[in-house]
Amino acid sequence: LDLRALDLDSIDYAILPIPELKRVLLANNRMTSISGKQLDNDDKSNDDKGASRGSGGGGDGKTKGRAANAARENLFVDDMTPKVTLDCLEYMNADYNMLPELPETLTSLTSLTELSLVGNKITVLPNGLFILTNLVRINLRDNPI
Repeated sequence: LDLRALDLDSIDYAILPIPELKRVLLANNRMTSISGKQLDNDDKSNDDKGASRGSGGGGDGKTKGRAANAARENLFVDDMTPKVTLDCLEYMNADYNMLPELPETLTSLTSLTELSLVGNKITVLPNGLFILTNLVRINLRDNPI
């Protein structure tokens, strides 16, 4: 997934609905956070509004509503917890952003073999990062760590 140079300021990798995703390229944005947090209530309420709009007029509203609910059930364990994980993610490049830290949830990326964070503002790494047994390369050049 190539999201380089899109002027992004953050990304929540927990909502990426791509279970076989192996590479994420996030370089050259202006990101200050990479998050693994769950969706917050504002995101959920926006999704609900979209589903309501879709079932409003034109066509079979019940069918559209059921389709939206089925899609939501495929992506979420419950109303707030995404099912999607990035179990297959092997490579993440977030070079040249403005990341001051990495979330502890990054340690759930158990297939990660390479992590490149060149040119950020990282001063500390999450403790759990060292339990990622498949991780063979971390590039932290040009960080104040």
